[in-house]
Amino acid sequence: MIPASARLRYPRASALISSSIVPHHHQHQQYAFSAAQHQQQRRCASNNIMPDKTEWKLLTRVEYERIKVDNPIVELDGDEMTRIVWQMIKDKLIFPFLDMDIDYYDLSLENRDRTNDEITTDAAKAILQYNVGVKCATITPDAARVEEFKLKKMWKSPNGTIRNILDGTVFRAPIIIRNIPRYVPGWEYPIVIGRHAHADQYKCEQFQTDNTPGTVDLVFHPNDGSEGKTVRLFEFKEEDEGGVVMGMYNTKRSIESFARCCFTYALGQGMPLYFSSKNTILKVYDGVFKDVFQQLYDNEYRDQFEKAGLWYEHRLIDDMVAQVVGEWYWVGLISAQLYSVGHQIQRWFCVGM
Repeated sequence: MIPASARLRYPRASALISSSIVPHHHQHQQYAFSAAQHQQQRRCASNNIMPDKTEWKLLTRVEYERIKVDNPIVELDGDEMTRIVWQMIKDKLIFPFLDMDIDYYDLSLENRDRTNDEITTDAAKAILQYNVGVKCATITPDAARVEEFKLKKMWKSPNGTIRNILDGTVFRAPIIIRNIPRYVPGWEYPIVIGRHAHADQYKCEQFQTDNTPGTVDLVFHPNDGSEGKTVRLFEFKEEDEGGVVMGMYNTKRSIESFARCCFTYALGQGMPLYFSSKNTILKVYDGVFKDVFQQLYDNEYRDQFEKAGLWYEHRLIDDMVAQVVGEWYWVGLISAQLYSVGHQIQRWFCVGM
C-alpha cells in the first residue's frame, strides 16, 4: 500500500494558474507586478509594444477539497521511462485532486525476476479483488533482454499472465482528433477492436525439435476412463532438418465470457458488432467460437440489438478486412499484413463499422 504520508500530503490544495501572455486591457484581473514592472507595462502599452513574457503573469488561486475515492485502485508500475512519466502524472494530476488508497505492485523487469514473476500473479489477483487496475508499460524480455538484465529466465508477458487470470477481453478504442488526417477517408466513425485474451497463444506450449526424425501427436485423456483421442499432428523426417511445434487450447466457458463481454460492450457503446474468424481453415477451433457467438446472439441478445437499431454479424476475416478498409482493390496489397495480425490472434471483432 502507498504510505499514508504520501496519500495525505494534499489535505487542502490550491491551484496556481500562470498565463505567459495576458492582454493589457484586462484591467479587472489581479496581476502580480512590482511597481517597476507596472510602469514598464504602461510604457509598453502606450507605445503599443508587447512587454517581455516573463513580466506578464496572471496568478489565480482556487481552493478546493480533494475528492474522496471509496475503493482502492491497484497500481501496476512498469519499466524505464513509463515509471517516470507515471510518477509525474500521479504527482501533478491525481494525488492533488483525489484522496485515494493505492494497492501498489512493482512490475519492473528486475522485480519480476527477483520474485520469480510472482508479483505479476499477485497484482492480477488484486485486480480481481478491487475490480480496477492501472498498469504501466512493461518489458517482455527476449534473449537480448535476458542477457542485458542478467535474468534467471525469459519471463512471459505480464500482460498475458494478467489477462489469463482475469479471463479478460482487450478493447482498443481510437482517440478521434478531427484535424489529424485519416489513412482511410471513409472512416467517419470510430472502429473499436476487441480480442480474446485468454489461453490460445498466451498459454500455449511450444518447443523446437532437433534434427531428429520423429512424430508429434495431440492426445486427450478423459478423466472418466473412457477412450481417449489421439491425433497425428506431423511426422518430422530427416530432410526436414527439425522444426517447431506449438499446442494451444481454449475453454467453452471462456469463449462464452468473451462473447458476452463483446455483446455487452457493443450495446453499451451503441455500436453494431462484427465477429471475425478464419473458420474456413480452423473449422473446429474457430468454428466453436463462431457457433457460441451466434447461439448467444439468437437466444439472449438479438432483441436488445434490434431494439437499439443495431446488429451482429459473423464475417470471414478476409471479408472483414475488406469492409474495414472500404477500398476493395486494396485488399490484395494489404490483406496479407492485416491477415497476419488476425491469424496471430486467431479471432478478432469490430464494433462500429
